[in-house]
Amino acid sequence: TMHAVYTWGAGSYGRLGHGEDTDVPIPRKVQSLGGIPCTQIALGMLHSVALTVRGTMWAWGAGLALGLLPEVEQAVVSTPREIVHAKEGSLGSVCIIQIAAGTYHTVALAQGGDIWTWGLGGEYRLGSGDADNLEFPMKIEIV
Repeated sequence: TMHAVYTWGAGSYGRLGHGEDTDVPIPRKVQSLGGIPCTQIALGMLHSVALTVRGTMWAWGAGLALGLLPEVEQAVVSTPREIVHAKEGSLGSVCIIQIAAGTYHTVALAQGGDIWTWGLGGEYRLGSGDADNLEFPMKIEIV
């Protein structure tokens, strides 16, 4: 199906989005996205993020790179959930046009050029000016 998301491989940590931790040897549609058309997917070590045609992001798997849960409440998210919260406020009217994932972090480019990052901040990989972790997306200041 056009714009559908299919995943396969190691299923541990819910990273395939099928609601279970089992390995999947052949491509299988991520039914829990409910038919929402997606234009891009980005994969980290333990997390997956999908970009929809509407410019919203959905994530599943484990870790801070999901951008879904406070650091103290980290858990496996085995089916896709929309990323709606930001470090300050919400992503509400932000339209994302491209996503990328590192091993344990995620980066999103918004229409208009703003860059949002979240996940593990070691080695200054998030561009926030320090090495702190970010549990929710934060807009990066470009100087």
